[in-house]
Parts: sequence; C-alpha cells; structure tokens
Amino acid sequence: MALEPLGLLVVFGYFTAVVLSLPAAAGVLLLARRVGVRRAADLVGLVAFGLVTVAAVVVGLAAGPVAGATLAGLGLLVLLSLWALPALVGSLLVSRLSPCGDEAALGYAVAGLPVALLASALLFLAPGGPGRYNLTFLSGPALWLASLAFLAVVLLGPGLVGAALCRLASR
Repeated sequence: MALEPLGLLVVFGYFTAVVLSLPAAAGVLLLARRVGVRRAADLVGLVAFGLVTVAAVVVGLAAGPVAGATLAGLGLLVLLSLWALPALVGSLLVSRLSPCGDEAALGYAVAGLPVALLASALLFLAPGGPGRYNLTFLSGPALWLASLAFLAVVLLGPGLVGAALCRLASR
C-alpha cells in the first residue's frame, strides 16, 4: 500500500519522535538531578508540547488553519502515544520487575524509551528497508503480526529495558 499524504505525515511524526527521544530522555535525566524525575519529565513534556504548538501555529499561518490543526493533532498524538504512555507503562513495569522505587522507576523507563523506539523503528523498516517496503506495505496475517510486535516494543520496551538497567545498577 502506498502512503497517502496523511499517512506520510504520520510516519514523519513517528520518526521525528524516534530521533528526538534521545535528547528528550537526556534532558529529563539531566534535569532530574535538580528537580526530581517526575518534575523533569513534566518540564520536558511541556517544552515538547510548546515546540509542537509553535510549529503548528507557523504551519497554520503559512499553509492554512487545516494544516496547522492537523500538525497540532498529530504532534499531540505522537507525544502521548510514543512518549507519555510508554513512559508511564514502563515505569509501572520497572517498579514491578525490579527493586527500584516509583521515582527511580520512571527514570529508568525514560532511559529505556530511546532504546525501545529505535528497536521499533528497526522493526518498522525490517520488511524491506527505508528505500523499499516497510511495515505499511504488509497485508493480511503478516501485517497483524508485525503490528502487534511493533506495538509491544513501543509500549513494553521502555519498561523492559528500564528494568534491566535498574537490575544492572543495583548489583
């Protein structure tokens, strides 16, 4: 299946989230030294939301309100589904699977987020690479299986990586 313009925008948003997850996680972990992990995650999330808002306003002024609203909605969806929800689920997994407390569990889940998103990007590109086919070109049972694996890596990956990091650090 070839990507329509909106589908291409979603894929672009996804890869933007993958690329920016490392500096965002680094920002959270560096800022956490001063204000705590939860407050640092809130501040970095607020900055990311502000950047999405500014980009949506600029696009809205340049290309029209529908384009701006589309970018704002996509940006919010990406922030919630690829950063906030996996970090939340990850912190719950880390606190259940490792000896870390709740505050440290969020930090380890945030540290695992870029690793999980990079793994999901490799899974997305696995059917053929960046220049050829990818997950969006699959159909039938292969699409369902690959999509389920992709969602599992995105949602559970930060927690599993974070739990491993926590166990490694507690040795």
